[in-house]
Amino acid sequence: MQTSIRTNVIAELSVAGLLILLPLLFAALPLKTKFAGRTAAITLGVSVALLILTAFLFDMLLGLSAHWLFSLGVWVLGLIPCLAIRLRHQSRFAVAALSVITVFVVLQHILDLSPVKPYKRFFATIQAGMTEAEVMRKLDRQFPAEGAFPVPVRHDFRTNEIRFALDPKESAWNAEAIVIHLDNGRVVSKEYWRD
Repeated sequence: MQTSIRTNVIAELSVAGLLILLPLLFAALPLKTKFAGRTAAITLGVSVALLILTAFLFDMLLGLSAHWLFSLGVWVLGLIPCLAIRLRHQSRFAVAALSVITVFVVLQHILDLSPVKPYKRFFATIQAGMTEAEVMRKLDRQFPAEGAFPVPVRHDFRTNEIRFALDPKESAWNAEAIVIHLDNGRVVSKEYWRD
């Protein structure tokens, strides 16, 4: 599967990365005045807000917070500027900012903020040799009828192929699909089509 990333997305992520790490510049400056400390705290606040927004958007679109490695990466990316500002300016705000990041990372990992995370968990549970009924039970476990997210739409295109569309009505996920290939009523392969 090929994915093309537009250059404007790379530029936006680069700017976000620079702004997230901007407090490191203020931690490296030789000034240790109240003004420098307040400026460092303000840039740290912007950095934390931007880090949380960026992690939130990645999770909404890609469900990345299901992986502890992503969550750890976000936490470390927040830890570095907070620690630098704390050590340089003895800022209590840096401790508070790190606490906010920690709570956010843990909650983001635990909670399903979009249907993408349970959808990916559903895909991961599908194993070769499973029957169609077993696959449907796995789907029901991730997407209960009265759950927070709509149940993916099932399409039977061919005799031995089932497709589950994440949410055809939502533009963010209208082309996201799981395709299961069957042979004699059992799963032989699966594919994940990203939107």
